[in-house]
Amino acid sequence: MAINIHLFSDSTNYRDTLVQVVELLVKSKISINITNGGIVDTSKEIQPESLVTREKYWEICDRFRDLKKVPETDLVLLITPNNEERNYFSYFNGKSKNIFVVGANWDKYTEAEKQFPIAHQIIENILQCLSGFDDSKYAHKKSIGCLNDQCYRKEDIILKLRCADICSECIDQFIKGGVSNSLIFQSLKFLQDIRSGFLLQNSFTKNIHPLIISTNRVKKKLQIKVDQAIIKFTKTELFIFYIVFKSAGTGFNFNNPDRNIINIISTEFEYLRYPHIDKYLGEDKMKNLLKYISQINEKLVNTLGAQLASYYTIGKNERGSDLPYMINIFKRVNFQNFVHVNIEH
Repeated sequence: MAINIHLFSDSTNYRDTLVQVVELLVKSKISINITNGGIVDTSKEIQPESLVTREKYWEICDRFRDLKKVPETDLVLLITPNNEERNYFSYFNGKSKNIFVVGANWDKYTEAEKQFPIAHQIIENILQCLSGFDDSKYAHKKSIGCLNDQCYRKEDIILKLRCADICSECIDQFIKGGVSNSLIFQSLKFLQDIRSGFLLQNSFTKNIHPLIISTNRVKKKLQIKVDQAIIKFTKTELFIFYIVFKSAGTGFNFNNPDRNIINIISTEFEYLRYPHIDKYLGEDKMKNLLKYISQINEKLVNTLGAQLASYYTIGKNERGSDLPYMINIFKRVNFQNFVHVNIEH
């Protein structure tokens, strides 16, 4: 049976964070029912940057329960910008089934957007709360990279986030406390899915940006270069790459120091005589076009890596306007503006 969890915040500044955390957990495929409970504003009773007692957190959670008529069996989880007086990142009350997670200051420990460490803490406390976990007995005083590390040194939280793991002893404690194997497995899968955002290499991928595309000629064959990487397109793939980019109106992004790459490719196809490319793509034009597009994208990913290749692959632009080189294949390609060329496959 799925567990019902009601998330809310006590700060109007956390509306977006609350939405982001809820969306992340909903997509997790963990057997929990997540409800966005909105805001219970406490700004008039809690001063900014003041330290808050656990009793105050539980009082706010109980107030939310009364307001929303939350059943006693459901979990209530508060995401707050206010630090806890004992400097905990989060904690749970097994008796009342209330949990708090502090959403502030995560930028001191990780470059990941704060919904990710918050979600990590939520999963940790859900498992602890449901199992009646006794942190005084079983939490690791010395951090080992387990979900139940105490993290007395706050910077040790990074080890926990990056490992995304639960030791065998703690798994046994969760199971003895009544947590199902499937919920533990689903939770571990989710923690593994989000752990990449906490790794050091993530700072590298965040800095990846589109590089200049240029041309290179080797033995009378035209090649596409992205920075120093050569994309080994066949002539067919090169032509498809060219016509889709030009049709999408993004050909001007193809620059080299001397000439626009569109003009260079146009020169390569010197027999520009036919008003259609029907023979070129065959009877099932869209099917064959998609086949070539798949080959083009695969070569881009294999040569450049998925992150950098995402700026050049042919497909729906799902990452927003920051991708000037992305082609939107769903824009209509007017093939009559192009010609058939007898190209080797």
